[in-house]
Amino acid sequence: MTEILQLLISGLILGGIYSLIALGMAMIYKASDVVNFAQGEFVMVGAYFGIVFHMILGILFPLAFLLSLVAGFVLGMLIPRFPLRPLIQASPFTIIVATLGVGLILKNGIRLIFEDNLYSLSTPFSKAPIDVAGILMTQLGLFIVGVSIFFTVFTFVFFTYTKKGKAWRALAQSHLGALVVGIDIKKELTLLWGASAALATVGGLLIAPLYGAHPEMGFIILPAFCACILGGFSSMVGAAAGGFILGVTQTFAAAYTSAAAKDIFAFVLMIVVILVRPQGLFGKPITRRV
Repeated sequence: MTEILQLLISGLILGGIYSLIALGMAMIYKASDVVNFAQGEFVMVGAYFGIVFHMILGILFPLAFLLSLVAGFVLGMLIPRFPLRPLIQASPFTIIVATLGVGLILKNGIRLIFEDNLYSLSTPFSKAPIDVAGILMTQLGLFIVGVSIFFTVFTFVFFTYTKKGKAWRALAQSHLGALVVGIDIKKELTLLWGASAALATVGGLLIAPLYGAHPEMGFIILPAFCACILGGFSSMVGAAAGGFILGVTQTFAAAYTSAAAKDIFAFVLMIVVILVRPQGLFGKPITRRV
């Protein structure tokens, strides 16, 4: 039982990171039918924001964390304003391909500045294990789980109870309907991209203390993409839940098989869900009138 609880906590740490990244992807998809494949590079840039503010400029970690969030939000708002602006009337598929290009630009831009060196982000939270009723935890692990849950809950509360959140939900329902009630679609989409990038930035700031920051860390989008499909791209709750489910599944798979098998389990689980329930565990089936 103790071993299971230990693995569950480890899975929640990994799943919390997946959840934030997947949640940001689902936000963009619901509002524009676009899968943002640059989300992994937003994670990577977010980690480097933390490196610059905290490790290079010497700003205290809490303030560096907040500054990184702001920087990530601003970066996210720039994407639909500049690289994607000429494609505003293009098909979702064209914009998806464009996000791949944005990701390559971000990755190689970071590589030009920092090269291929691995940077570690220090935090005030210890990595030394603490024995709690036979279960080993770390301050850093608890911090990651706590931050992941906080931002996930905050996002849902924001979307449910704030005027801005309701405007974004209106975009997800119908652009035409949102336009009729006076919502500035371009402005709200710009802000939504910023919010999505901010969530990715949080993910990067949580990954960097564990594994370091590297230009190739954007590949984290693959398990996050699996999490979205697992929970349902059309459901923000599903995307977040899918992240936690996937993190726990991978952790147990690595413990009882091998570390190399955890990614295989992720993709097998994704394929099974696609075959059995294409809309995801929490998504609603799409119905079309003939």
